[in-house]
Amino acid sequence: MTRTVDIRQAGRVIAVGDGQTILEAALDAGIAYPHGCRSGRCGACKSRLLAGEVDMLPHTRFALTAEEKAQGLILACRAQLLTRVEVAWLGKEDDGVAIPARRVKTGAAALDDAIRSNTEPPVQDAARQAGGTMAS
Repeated sequence: MTRTVDIRQAGRVIAVGDGQTILEAALDAGIAYPHGCRSGRCGACKSRLLAGEVDMLPHTRFALTAEEKAQGLILACRAQLLTRVEVAWLGKEDDGVAIPARRVKTGAAALDDAIRSNTEPPVQDAARQAGGTMAS
């Protein structure tokens, strides 16, 4: 059953599938949700649960203490929805809104000569590379 989460700073309501966390759904929807480890160890995705209920997957006490849970905080990377939910990540209200997340494929076409001039010249043959001697 798909449920929804209203992410305050993003100004969006998104679908969260069964077995999916708030963070996974947000990133899939292109929302730049603050996060770090994605496994409940760092606390970077700590958020305030404003409405609704979630099931918290295992996480470290370092990332979210019992006191923080009692104050209505959750970890978006470990929170699975039980009902429709509204959340706000911690920090300034406008964090993450101005720069949406995007996937970009990149590659290098050539090395700049300036970069090459600051490194050792390339080894010209396998014997030198292996530390051997060369016949003249």
